[in-house]
Amino acid sequence: MGGSVGFHSIEGQGSRFWFNLPMVCTTAAGSSQIGKQALMSLNRCYQVMVVDDTPLNLQLLRAMAENIGFDGIFCESGQEAIDYLRTNGHNLPDLVLMDIWMPEMNGFEASKTILDMYPDLPIVALTADIQQNQSIAREVGIQAVYTKPTTRETIIRICNEYGDMGHANQTNRAISVDCEDIHAVEAEPS
Repeated sequence: MGGSVGFHSIEGQGSRFWFNLPMVCTTAAGSSQIGKQALMSLNRCYQVMVVDDTPLNLQLLRAMAENIGFDGIFCESGQEAIDYLRTNGHNLPDLVLMDIWMPEMNGFEASKTILDMYPDLPIVALTADIQQNQSIAREVGIQAVYTKPTTRETIIRICNEYGDMGHANQTNRAISVDCEDIHAVEAEPS
């Protein structure tokens, strides 16, 4: 059927169970066509870091996380996100949703610092000011820029499009190292 099911449980706090089933849209005449299935559910349960200094935006994205089914790490500043990643670098999120205009450290500065530490971690900007930010975002290494306010469908599209990018690069890098090690062993005379 192409669906998925899962749960997230924290002892003493409760459990969240979820499932996703693909939808088929049907016209009035009864003929069916596949609708925007990729936009209706996540490919898998992603871990997404959300960085935004506006409490209402964080609250909205928390609600979306619960509704859509991704695990969120919510940071109120670029520095908080950097500190979290430094402490938890062994368990990186699948992607980062970064606000651009924040006090103390803007999203460009935070993204540059994060990408200096973890160059394969995908960062997608969410901003109300998209025109001026496109070229700067590309220079810093941000994958894409989307406008706020955002929608459920946009968040799902971002997760499905960018959520596996960092993991694919990390897997390829590990395979390359393994191949080099094997090659070095084979090259030694016996």
